[in-house]
Amino acid sequence: MERPRINNPHDSLVRRFLHDPELMADLLRYGPQKVADQKMVELLDLTKLACKDPVTITERLAEMRGDLRFSAAFKGSERESNVYLLFEHQSSVSSNFRLRGLKYIILEYDKFWELTQGREKFPYPIVLLLCHGDDQYEHVPEMDDQIEIVPGMKTGLLDYLIIVVNITPWLREQFRGHPALQVALELLQLGSKQEVAAHFMRVIERLLPVRNDPRMDNWLPSFGLYAMEVDNVDIEQVEEAFSQIVNREEAHRMSMTTAEKLRLQGEARGKIETGRALVLRALRTKFKTVPEDIERAINQKNDPIVLESLVEQVIMSSSLEDFAEGL
Repeated sequence: MERPRINNPHDSLVRRFLHDPELMADLLRYGPQKVADQKMVELLDLTKLACKDPVTITERLAEMRGDLRFSAAFKGSERESNVYLLFEHQSSVSSNFRLRGLKYIILEYDKFWELTQGREKFPYPIVLLLCHGDDQYEHVPEMDDQIEIVPGMKTGLLDYLIIVVNITPWLREQFRGHPALQVALELLQLGSKQEVAAHFMRVIERLLPVRNDPRMDNWLPSFGLYAMEVDNVDIEQVEEAFSQIVNREEAHRMSMTTAEKLRLQGEARGKIETGRALVLRALRTKFKTVPEDIERAINQKNDPIVLESLVEQVIMSSSLEDFAEGL
């Protein structure tokens, strides 16, 4: 039987685990390779790290919200939050990464200004980039690389700090921090090379020190779901790996839960694709053509309920401009 496909399984795994401040703090402690980045992290009070977008995961939705945002504080600061941390995950190189990060920072600044009306200074912005895969950055572009600079002009325009954690070349012993973080990161690395099946049992063994953690009931199915999606890992292999951590009965229950989640997320994926097609068909029927930017925006919608409402919006719109404004 053909397996249902989950959209962006790497992103889904990352967001399932790294919205947890405990795991994100460990990624900051142990992930950066550059000495300058490590020194910056040492300035942060990671006990104040907080996710600004708690991720709610439902069985029927394959998609989750966009990039994770965190607040933190510098050590010794009286403010609870004076650092803005945007977390980005990429398994391929993006030529506009620096510009996209700047856009997120500006959006955050706008919200902060509305809230404080200039009574407080804007938190220090940092982008944390987790990357893996064959297609990697040799150099993360600076803004100066993308702005026309002539001799005598000011450089360093619009630059901000990016801390890069590239797990592609890591060896087994280089995965450090909380065991759940180690498992998530190593699975991401193996998933990029489609080598999860060969190492799944060994990687799950990392969880033995925290086998009694009450979060295990969510952790194991999430790891199993990722393994079944990105590589040729079957339900029996998942159950065998789980049985190292929990008893056989629990391992069987969790493996069955994993298989059911995979099926449900496949159904959700089908609803999303059908919803997108209906919106585009309605637009072409009413307005004869669909501009590329509108089509791209619709194809980025991942909620079947939102897509259903967009069909009604097409009917109510008097022009493409009217629809685009609502979109």
